[in-house]
Amino acid sequence: MARAWVARSKDDAKKWTTFWYDPDGKQRQKSFETKKRADDHRKRKEQELDAGTYLDDKLGKQPVTAVWEQWTNQRKLENSTKKQYRSIQNTTLEPFFKARSSCP
Repeated sequence: MARAWVARSKDDAKKWTTFWYDPDGKQRQKSFETKKRADDHRKRKEQELDAGTYLDDKLGKQPVTAVWEQWTNQRKLENSTKKQYRSIQNTTLEPFFKARSSCP
């Protein structure tokens, strides 16, 4: 089971912080206004980590292709599957998102 917990924020006694370790062993955290929201986030992170579907919240600031590559690298895949995923990235994802990167 993934390791995650909730504690009062040190910076603001009215807030709660969820702490967890990502797949690379790096400690992450996110603060919330209520304990319930922090606990819900903790449960979601534990489920993602246990299921192998965890993606860092900060990845929303990265290009989709970078997230795709990180996701495929985190998984234990056969070489043939990795090759298929790279093909999908090169023929579908990159052209699709590259065409949209110049949109306002």
